[in-house]
Amino acid sequence: MTTKVFHASQDRNLKTILRNRGIHGFKCVYAAYDPVIASFFLSNYGGDFTCSIGREAGTGIPFACERFPGAFELRYQEIEGVIYTLPAYLFSKGLTSWEEEVVSEYDVPVLSETSIKNTRAFLYYLQEERRINIYRYPSRPQEVPKDNSDLRALINMFNGVFPVDIYQIIQTHHTDITVTLI
Repeated sequence: MTTKVFHASQDRNLKTILRNRGIHGFKCVYAAYDPVIASFFLSNYGGDFTCSIGREAGTGIPFACERFPGAFELRYQEIEGVIYTLPAYLFSKGLTSWEEEVVSEYDVPVLSETSIKNTRAFLYYLQEERRINIYRYPSRPQEVPKDNSDLRALINMFNGVFPVDIYQIIQTHHTDITVTLI
């Protein structure tokens, strides 16, 4: 049984991770069972519209897949972050559609933290260690559809209404997709 989960943030020295309104419409704390998966969320800039995150079915290796040229560098700048270790018993599986993700509907106390000085360099290190794969556009693992149907499904799920950062990315890099600014 897993006793710990992992949450990435750019906020340092937190003692408690507070619930925020997530993309699923309710206040919660997101985490992952795997600290490597959590590390991809040291930056959320643009979400799946910059880099899709997942795990390869054949190998089980986590991946980041660029959705346009330069998306990895745009999302994962040289920023500092923290991977927090949290108690797993406060989290539930199955509240979102992604099996890697667990959710707590409570504010969660921090057990420990691991500082990351440079997010991009850390992810390159994980790639060198063969703990992740980074797919550069137009390469994709089989889990990321070539026709971008996964991005269109996200747009339908959120009724085509997105915050300004994602709206700008879609307008600039996914011109075949129509969205509304909130």
